[in-house]
Amino acid sequence: MLPVLRRAAAPVLAAALGLGAGYLLGRLRGR
Repeated sequence: MLPVLRRAAAPVLAAALGLGAGYLLGRLRGR
């Protein structure tokens, strides 16, 4: 993979993982 694509995808993947984790934690806490 090109370094440029990896540099562009890294923050997107990190944000997706962060949102997913926050969403799951929010659902568990909401219950």
